[in-house]
Parts: sequence; C-alpha cells; structure tokens
Amino acid sequence: MLLLILVVFGCTRQRVFKPPPTTRETPSIRVAIQEKLHQGKLLFLDEFRLTSEEADYILDSRIGEFTVTYQNGKLLFRSEARWFEFENFTTIDFLPEKGQRFIWNGITYEGKLVFARDGNRISVINHLNMPDYLEGVIPHEIPSYTPDYYQAVLSQVVAARTYALVMIQNPQSTFFDIYSDTRDQVYRGREKNSPLVKRAVEETSGLILQTPDKKLVRIQYHSTCGGVLDHSAYQLNNTITAAAIMKDNLDNSVNCIASPLYRWVRTITGRNLLTNMVRLGLLGLDRKTDYIENGYDITLAITSRKKSGRVDKLQFIINGEDIPVREWQIRTLFADDSGHPLPSNLFLLKASRNENDTFYLVGAGFGHGRGLCQWGAIGQALRGKSFQDILKFYYPDLVLSRAY
Repeated sequence: MLLLILVVFGCTRQRVFKPPPTTRETPSIRVAIQEKLHQGKLLFLDEFRLTSEEADYILDSRIGEFTVTYQNGKLLFRSEARWFEFENFTTIDFLPEKGQRFIWNGITYEGKLVFARDGNRISVINHLNMPDYLEGVIPHEIPSYTPDYYQAVLSQVVAARTYALVMIQNPQSTFFDIYSDTRDQVYRGREKNSPLVKRAVEETSGLILQTPDKKLVRIQYHSTCGGVLDHSAYQLNNTITAAAIMKDNLDNSVNCIASPLYRWVRTITGRNLLTNMVRLGLLGLDRKTDYIENGYDITLAITSRKKSGRVDKLQFIINGEDIPVREWQIRTLFADDSGHPLPSNLFLLKASRNENDTFYLVGAGFGHGRGLCQWGAIGQALRGKSFQDILKFYYPDLVLSRAY
C-alpha cells in the first residue's frame, strides 16, 4: 500500500557549535561502551599496563578472563591468575603496551580502556583514535560490504566524523565524549570488519561538514525517510523556497525505495496502548489494571503534524480523559508487544471498523527524517551519484572542509 505525501517545509536555524579544531593531528575520542557497571567480562588479547600504588602490572591473554564487578563502592577484577580491588579512585586506566586489543563482554575493541567513577556510577570507556572509531561505527550504521554502495559509505563516514568532532568539543560527560548506542552513534569495536569502510575512512581522512563560515553543527542522519525529508534544519539560508524543498522531496521519493521500511503497516490493540502509556509514565499501573478489569473506551486523535507530515501531537482519550502525547513519546506509544517503537512519526492512523479495540497505522520510513537518509544515499549511489553529490543533497547549506 503506497502512502503518498506531498509536503511543504519551513526553515529553521540550526544550533551552531564551536569551530572545529585547527590541529592537523588525528583526534582521539572517548567512547562509553558501558554505563552503570555492575558486572562484566574482560580479556586482554595484547599486552596492557596497569599502574597501581603497589606496582606496574603487564596483563595479557595469559592472565585469563577477568570477572569485573562493582559493588559496595569497590571495583573488583578477578581471574584465575590475578585479583585486583580498587575503592578510592577516579579512574583505573589500562594502557596498551604491545598491540591494543581487548575483549569486553564478548566484543573486541582496540585502544585504551578506562573505568571511571562518577559518584556511585562506573562507566567503561574505550579511548581510541578517530579512524579506528569510525571503522567500528560505519558497519553498524549503513550496509558496508557492497562495492556499489561505496559512495553512500563515503558520505556516511563524513557525516559520522562530523558528529564525532561535535561530541569531542561538547562531551556527554567529564570522562567520555560519546555514547556507543543510538543516543549518539552505534559503535561496537571490531565486531564487524569491512575493507570497504577502512578504505572509505582513509580516502576521506579529516573531511567534515561545516557552515560556509567554518562553524561546526550537530548534524543528524537516519535510516529511511520514506521519500519525505525533514532536513530544513540544515538549510541555514532562510531565502530557500518552498518550491525548491518540494522538488527535493519529489526527486528523493525513489531513493530509499529499497529499504525494508520504506512503507509499513502496524496493528496495535488497546491493551498494547495501555501498557505503553504505563511505560511512558503517562498512566499509573493501578489505573491500567482498573481499566482492564472494568472496561475502557479509547479514542486516538492526531492534533498536529509538522510541515513534513510527521505527527508531533496526538490525543489519547480514555473514558473521556484527554492525555496529550508528544513527539518522541508517540513512537513509544505505538510500540509493539516486544517494546520496539514505531519506525517513524510519518503515518496515517485508522480505527478498525470491526474490532473496537484495534487500530492500524500505515506509515513510511524509519527514523526522524532529518539529514542523511542512509537508504536514500544507497539509492543515489546506485544511480551514479558521488558522495559529494549525496552530502550536498541532504545537507544543502553545509560545505565539505578538512578538519585535520
């Protein structure tokens, strides 16, 4: 079932960050690979140095796998050969000596390993150089093993590097710059190795996106726009016309058609909705139980859409009580039985004619629709577009520049 949406965008200004570094040295980045540590498994494949008050220790695979636990204010490392306990510390640093590979919870990483305490929370941090970081990001963000996709991979590398530099200058924490999940960029060390990605990282070394006056912005990207972009945040010039934006979306309508989520349909019941309202904190568990035991009547009404057609306000009405649901909450409201949120906010909503407790959502795309559409970039690459063309299409008011 096709969902055809023609929209007109408005333009807004993007938040501008500090200028990128002027150094020609390749930057390093601190990535939180786990937060709120309680227990984990650690194995050093190469030689690492641990400096403590008592001595320096060289640790490698011969020491065996450590069980790492944090409890009662103590950080414990235990293997068959070694045992360490730390109580009064800010960071515990494991520094690469010969090689730099270690395994944390089944995933191989490279670089420095740091355990940092912030209050009563322990973060596990991988500190490594930018090229190695990007090689651990790109295969998890875009299909990266098909040579015909190469120009799309190049564009993703530039976008990911730009985002990473923003986070280095605006870190998430005193101890780390960036998360390793969808809060920032998905990073999983050496879990996937792609020669295509390695080549793309090297070929675009130091390339980023900036404003024409050399300012760095927090760009975004997503999986599938469904043919309808929401990229006005990167159109910094307010003179851009609505007709030009409309043309962009008409031109883009077939770019991401190969995506598995270009079009989708989801069915959801009233019980699903009640569960998700509790998950959102918009409904108490006791009230959910009361509704299920005594009956309920749910009405859903879309009250506002963005100019891109994406739903940003919705009314959840149960037994006459009106509860507003907004933006990011909407995707959680329509999560499936497994808790997976709705792919995007670009959808039509219909109540079942035959089942009073059932709703249907007919939608398009996966993600917020802003910036680079990853499947759209692949579509453009298959049509012979260069990575420069792809980036210009998705970030029309940003320019390529070299940060290092």
